[in-house]
Amino acid sequence: MNSCDLLPAESGSNERWKFFRDVLVFQLKMLLDNVRDFALMPVSLVAALIDLIFKGKRHGSLFYQVLRWGAHSEEVISDQKLPVEKWTRKGFLLLPSNF
Repeated sequence: MNSCDLLPAESGSNERWKFFRDVLVFQLKMLLDNVRDFALMPVSLVAALIDLIFKGKRHGSLFYQVLRWGAHSEEVISDQKLPVEKWTRKGFLLLPSNF
C-alpha cells in the first residue's frame, strides 16, 4: 500500500465530516428558530395587549416592534447558510449535482 491509496479514503472521510457538520448546523438552526418562535409568541401577545390598553403614538407600535425583532432574529439565524451550492433540485428532492 502506498501513500496514493490513502488519498481517496481521506477525501471520503473529509466529505463525511462536512456532511456531519452540515447536519449539526441545520439542527442547531432549527432549534434556535423554534426557541425564537416559542419566545416571541407570548411576547407578541403581551405587546398587542399593552397596545390595546394603552394608546401610544401609533396604534400597535409595540406589537410591530416585536415583529421587527422577530424578523431581525430570523435574518441572524438564517445568515449562516449551509453549503448547498453542490445541490440541485430534482422534483421534490434535493440531490447532489453529481447524481
